[in-house]
This record gives sequence, structure tokens and C-alpha cells, in this order.
Amino acid sequence: MRDSLVGNIMSQVRNIAKSNKGYCGVLELSVDVKLISRDVIEERILFPGEDLSSEYGMVPASESSMQSLLKKMEIDEENTKGDECMVCLEELVKKEADNEIVSMPCSHMFHGECITKWLETSHYCPICRFEMPMEEHN
Repeated sequence: MRDSLVGNIMSQVRNIAKSNKGYCGVLELSVDVKLISRDVIEERILFPGEDLSSEYGMVPASESSMQSLLKKMEIDEENTKGDECMVCLEELVKKEADNEIVSMPCSHMFHGECITKWLETSHYCPICRFEMPMEEHN
């Protein structure tokens, strides 16, 4: 079905181009196609102040678990060359003097600021889904 849709769109683009043969200017065409399967993708607009974390089952890690289980790492830039923080997708090196590299209990490493912000929304490791402890609600 996808191939026939793309073929149909390309056919329409060719027809538009052919209809402008006598035109002496530049014909600039831009085609933007977005395929959405309603079974898989649910589009949503997030308004300021709206929190979808509870609606989608996202629960933050407990503050105490972040303090006790995240370990500061001394890294050798040669050994981590090419490694990325999987939260910000930047190279896994100290960004600034006060920014540290930390390791989760599952041994995955991240920029300290990145993983802390992540864990304030979700208690899962963004790579392997290791579960950090959550706050206990009485």
C-alpha cells in the first residue's frame, strides 16, 4: 500500500511538471508525506503545564535512589572516545567542569545532568530499562 501511495504522489508531481512545459521560470516543487498508522501512533499536543507522565505510566525514580545508586565516574577520554550519552546524544565527555559522568547500577553511563533529568520523569534506564527504585506512596 505504501509503495502505491508513493507511486501515486510521484505521478501527480510528474503531471504538474509536464503541465508547466511552456513556462520559462523555475518550477520549484516540494513534497512532504507523513504516513500515520492510527494503531501505532497517537498524536497529542502538549500544552504548557500539562503532565502526561501519569497518563502514560511514567513514574520518576526516588530522589534517595538517585543519590545513592548513581555513581560518579572518572573516565578516560581515550576509552570513551565515540561513546555517547544516550539522553542528549552528545559525546560522553565532561561538558563543563561542574558536569560529571555518572553510571547507573546497570553500568550504563550518562552525563550526570542528563540522567538526573531523565530519572525525574521515568525510573527506567533509557538503554536497558533497568528499574530504579520509586518513591513509596503511603
